[in-house]
Amino acid sequence: MCQLTINYNTKMMKINRKYLWLFCMVSLISITSNAQEESYTCQNPLYNYLSTIIGDWEVKTKDRTSPGVYENNKGNSKITNLIEGCGIKESYRGSYKSRKYAREVMIVGQDSISVQMSALDSEHGSFSILNGKIENDKLVIYWFRNIDVKKLQSKYILSIENKDKFEFSSYLSTDYGKNWALTHKRIYSRID
Repeated sequence: MCQLTINYNTKMMKINRKYLWLFCMVSLISITSNAQEESYTCQNPLYNYLSTIIGDWEVKTKDRTSPGVYENNKGNSKITNLIEGCGIKESYRGSYKSRKYAREVMIVGQDSISVQMSALDSEHGSFSILNGKIENDKLVIYWFRNIDVKKLQSKYILSIENKDKFEFSSYLSTDYGKNWALTHKRIYSRID
């Protein structure tokens, strides 16, 4: 019977060859099973639209500070996918009104054209849920202060120019959606 001798801290150990082989096989199986992750690829075709904007971005903004008054700002955004494609998450860091500003946005597909967006930012500190859909190759998302009245509403439009540039801007209406004022214009340029 063949034996393998290993010098280990001045102590000699003899290992039976079949146990060494068994140890190597168990280790190999363990390594490969940990390396193979399960795939949860989302079946929603809307993700093909959203996946274009995954990445790291430099963002230039035109932000409304009061009616008719705007300031230019900039920041960085990281957009990642959620559960392998069932949505995206944006983490933005920049400035607004001469202060640090942060925003977290999640957009998930409800069906092949409809989405739901949740947003939380450091300016308002409130959590908003919005609904929208793709219209003319743009993602248009709405929020209503009072769903029954719809006098005060916001509209967000995501427009993809190409794989390296897109715009995500928001508008405010105080007259039931008849007139819209720009509140934020954000131009994203890819940096990754």
